[in-house]
Amino acid sequence: MRKLILHLALLVSLIFGLCLTSFAASPGVDHNNKTITIGWFGPLSGAFQKIGEGMIDGMKANLDRINAQRTFGGYKIILKHYDNNNDPIMSKQLVKQLVQQDKVFAIVGALGSKGINAVITDMEKYGLPIVYLGGGETHWAVPPKRNIFPIQPDYITEGSLMVKFAVQKLSGRRLAFIYRGDDNTGRTALIGVKRTMNEVGRSAGAQLVLETKRESVEVLIAKLKQANPDSVLLFDFFGGASSLVSAAKKAGVNVNWITTYVNADSIIYKLTGKPWLGVYIGTWTKAIEAEYTNFEKYFKTTQYYAKAIQRRWDSPSGYNAAGWVAIDIFTGGLKIFQNKYRDFKKLDWDNFIRSMEEMRNFNNTIAKDISYYPMATAKPGTRNYYLARRGQTTMYYTVATLSADGKFYLKPVTGWLR
Repeated sequence: MRKLILHLALLVSLIFGLCLTSFAASPGVDHNNKTITIGWFGPLSGAFQKIGEGMIDGMKANLDRINAQRTFGGYKIILKHYDNNNDPIMSKQLVKQLVQQDKVFAIVGALGSKGINAVITDMEKYGLPIVYLGGGETHWAVPPKRNIFPIQPDYITEGSLMVKFAVQKLSGRRLAFIYRGDDNTGRTALIGVKRTMNEVGRSAGAQLVLETKRESVEVLIAKLKQANPDSVLLFDFFGGASSLVSAAKKAGVNVNWITTYVNADSIIYKLTGKPWLGVYIGTWTKAIEAEYTNFEKYFKTTQYYAKAIQRRWDSPSGYNAAGWVAIDIFTGGLKIFQNKYRDFKKLDWDNFIRSMEEMRNFNNTIAKDISYYPMATAKPGTRNYYLARRGQTTMYYTVATLSADGKFYLKPVTGWLR
């Protein structure tokens, strides 16, 4: 009997010890090898390949720099990334793989609204930190989700700023809004457009003379000629935006074109040519501040810059910048953790999330004024309910321009707008 009791006691101790061992280290954190593993998913093939590759290259460039400095107690950050071909079903499989098989500490910089919308609930339930989502769906940020930290201005904010720019900076009084209807992005921006038209637009005597989903170019041009706007807010991406602007200008539609920050890349000029010049484009990453010039100077020394030039891509691009920002915000959270806990053996999901919630007006990056707030302060109806996971809420506007030597660039025409 005594032997049986001893065996049972040993068995219980063994099981208890194994439990302690399995929970002592947070997933993705290897204290023996001093590594922190993060994950990414997004399009690395198909129509959005250039965006995905650009973002990954920006992330890798920043990680190479940070890992060489051994900033975080000698810990190295490892990135695992997978191509989802912008496919929702594949996205669900990849998130499951990152969490359950790769056991990453966090998902950083996931890209593409279609894929992210398919897994946003899954990622919330898994509970691991999610830092930066490549897109601007407002429901990723509001209502706030404890472990999810978006960064880019959401599309409701962008729709609102489009109207403010058109009315207050361009004196637009007859506005049209054309948006993509094959996903939720345009419908989300429309909320901000209508809300701000009722506020800013009404007080300035402006009106929305046309609101339509993306149709054939011929149908849209006919609608524009009938509505006779002075400003067109165009919430469509890449080839869709390029083809409409080009055809409308050829058809004699003379308006101010204002488009989303998704189109803030030289590839659209290469698609469109001369008709793209003069288009106003929203932007959310810094362009002239020291943070940007330092990023640009460093990036031009990397293999990723050489790769882009070899492929005749402009570099560093807005997509490189987005990847750089994703790493900056994640490591910004690590720095807050480091100062708060002073021991990387205490690094787990909860302590990292608490650290991210202390980030206020973070500017040590090429994004602007990144802030998060504790969930305890984000009760429905309070200001923090809308701000706790909003990330960046400011943008500025540029115009598509050629330099004196014929090089395309985006020339800032406003300061930061809110």
